[in-house]
Amino acid sequence: MNSYKELALYDLKSAKANYQFELWNKVGRECQQVCEKYLKHCLQQRHLLRGELERTNNLKKLFRLIDDYDRELYKEL
Repeated sequence: MNSYKELALYDLKSAKANYQFELWNKVGRECQQVCEKYLKHCLQQRHLLRGELERTNNLKKLFRLIDDYDRELYKEL
């Protein structure tokens, strides 16, 4: 696995597995990871992911950047 999209899908599988065992804290953590990695994938596809953004876990910062550059994707998300 080397793409953000593949990592997001892997984390989604983990969230689903934790959900079956009602491990709610782990489900929440995994879902946050899915969102972060998928947003990074979207930004990477548009050549907007670089520097500090690759290291951030701040979903608001990633989401705001999508809003600034791709209004249609922002609405879809």
